[in-house]
Order: sequence, then C-alpha cells, then structure tokens
Amino acid sequence: MGRLMTPLKPCPFCLTEGAKLIELWNSFDAGHIAHIHCEHCGADGPSVYGESGAAPTIARARSMWNGRAVRYEPPNVGVQPLL
Repeated sequence: MGRLMTPLKPCPFCLTEGAKLIELWNSFDAGHIAHIHCEHCGADGPSVYGESGAAPTIARARSMWNGRAVRYEPPNVGVQPLL
C-alpha cells in the first residue's frame, strides 16, 4: 500500500484549494520534472527535477508547494500612532 500524500495548502495568491491545484509532470532528459499549478489564477510552484522516478519527484514538488514561506502581516499593522 502506498503512502498517503499530505494535502496541498491553498494557493498563496488566490487561496484556491482542492481539485483546482494540480500536479504537472513530464519526462525530461534522464528523469522527471514536476510542479504544482493553480488552475484558478495560473500560479506555479517551484519546478523540481529528479532522476529517481515520477512519484518521488511529484512528492518533492508537493513538499516545496506546502513548505513555502508563510505570509505575515507587516509588523506595524494595527499599531496606533503616538499622540
């Protein structure tokens, strides 16, 4: 039985999640290249190249999509000006 993949985080640009986030991959040279694509806004995650098969390459692309930096509000949001 295969491992269950971690669900993809929502798109960082449009917050779309689920079936609109697709894994794109193809054979390339001696390996595979893969990335996650948002069908709603067109954003692409980082492209990943691997020579150990499609499944590990796709898993790495999913990990990079999910491991992106968290969006934080600027530190001065909500700060009241000094009077």
